[in-house]
Amino acid sequence: MEDLQYLAAWVKEQHAREYILTWLLSQQGLWWSDGDIYQAVLQKSGKLLKAYVQKRQAGELFEGISEKLVGDENWDDLVVSLGRIVGVYQEELLKLQERDRRGDGLKKK
Repeated sequence: MEDLQYLAAWVKEQHAREYILTWLLSQQGLWWSDGDIYQAVLQKSGKLLKAYVQKRQAGELFEGISEKLVGDENWDDLVVSLGRIVGVYQEELLKLQERDRRGDGLKKK
């Protein structure tokens, strides 16, 4: 367990932005709800995203991670990255839905 805590501390220090992004992507309801993360992405608001992360920090492994990103521009960059991911997800979802529609039409013939 001590090795994991050391590794987590190193990741937080060296790769805070990626660490937070990975954590945000693992939150339930990111794509399908009107949750805080989704609203921050829609509004392109780094401040909303930072507030969400700070409210939900818990446990020794995660404590203080939001302080590793200094400056609002870091949070703005992070929300833009999330926005790109959400955009790609939505595009792919539309492609799948379109394929399903075309596939259903072919089966009926």
